[in-house]
Amino acid sequence: MFVSFIRQYITFYIFILKQYYNFFFSRIKLINLSGDYELFSLEHRIFNVFCFYSFIASFCAFLSNLALGLGWQIQTISIACGFILFIFFYIARFKRKFKHLIVPYNVILVLFLSSIWFFNGGINSPIGYFYFVALFSNMMIVRISVLPAIIILSNILALIAIEYFYPSLTTPYADRFSQYSDVAFGLMWTVSLLSLGLYLLKNNYDLERIKVEKQKQELETLNQVQNKLLSIISHDVRAPLNSLQGTLNLLKLGHLSEAEVQILAEELGREVGNTSSLLNNLLYWSQNQRQGIRAMPAPIQVSDIIKENIQLLQPQANKKRIRLKYDYQNIAEAYADMDMIRLVIRNLVSNAIKFSKFDDTISVKVMSKDNYVAVSVKDNGVGISQEKLPTLFSNMNYSTLGTANEKGNGLGLMLCKDFVEKNGGKIWVESQENKGCTFIFTIPQSQN
Repeated sequence: MFVSFIRQYITFYIFILKQYYNFFFSRIKLINLSGDYELFSLEHRIFNVFCFYSFIASFCAFLSNLALGLGWQIQTISIACGFILFIFFYIARFKRKFKHLIVPYNVILVLFLSSIWFFNGGINSPIGYFYFVALFSNMMIVRISVLPAIIILSNILALIAIEYFYPSLTTPYADRFSQYSDVAFGLMWTVSLLSLGLYLLKNNYDLERIKVEKQKQELETLNQVQNKLLSIISHDVRAPLNSLQGTLNLLKLGHLSEAEVQILAEELGREVGNTSSLLNNLLYWSQNQRQGIRAMPAPIQVSDIIKENIQLLQPQANKKRIRLKYDYQNIAEAYADMDMIRLVIRNLVSNAIKFSKFDDTISVKVMSKDNYVAVSVKDNGVGISQEKLPTLFSNMNYSTLGTANEKGNGLGLMLCKDFVEKNGGKIWVESQENKGCTFIFTIPQSQN
């Protein structure tokens, strides 16, 4: 009969352990007890989870002690310890005050473990396992400090000495069954918490490795940004300024005829216009890459923005006798950042003019579909080869001369992609070489 009782008792604890594992271990990511790895340090996340699981362990210890009929003192200690650990978890996880809790955490551990020592069998109890878990947790949450380890080790050695010289201070177990059951329970929770700690270490190691790889990629991108900035500034900005300075010197010396001045004025006007557009794109792009530009969406009339850009770019189109075609009756309201969408449309129409032939037509269309507003800019120009399509929206510095030798730098399309995506949309291109391009982007439709 006694063997049958022991078997049922062990079966019960195995059942509890399985439920504990299924409910907590398998849901740790779902509940996110530790906190986001981008907001919490590794030590902070481990501390959060250890506090929570120690709270659960204290509550289960209370139930176990109650079932074993241990004294009210040990039950009170278990409840008080669990309550304080839950408060620590709340403050650390939701108030993010982790560093302020390290010292109180260790003080509470020492006080409660010492109390359990005297009221629960002393050296014959599973208290040694709990001290090992306390030492293990401190090693993971305190960086480069042996002080907590020294305090815990000194405490347990002092308790052993006190019990050796004053054994009457320790409350013994009522019977052998209670002792063995308590030791089994303590061992179970020790193994569980140590397994949890190792799981957290491995899981957080993977997260830290991903974080380092992400930072490495960001640094490589920043280096590419820096190289591109230097390349653009040294070539695309300096060249027009040198041309302007040379022309002014010739004018000053009186070496130019009136006809030559007229020709150079038109050429310089075109170069200054291109440089002005370049500097605007360069300003937005560098700010977006280094600091990040946040979209400020609001209800906007896409038709008005298209109309505004067509009027702005009409002189540029007139120089190549290009017709800008748009149905002004097609009205569409979207929910996006007006300045960003204005820049996107201006870049796409300007690019279409740049790569269109003389006397061509550029069609701009807008339509609403499936809660999105789609804008397309179609030209019949030189088109893009299939090999170059993947580089259009990347940092690979794809650029080429326009049909009238207009210069490009590859910034405009990168900005378009980034700004469209910041507003919750997508952008793509459909093109065949020597048959033209159609750039299409979508942004959310206004709900008003």
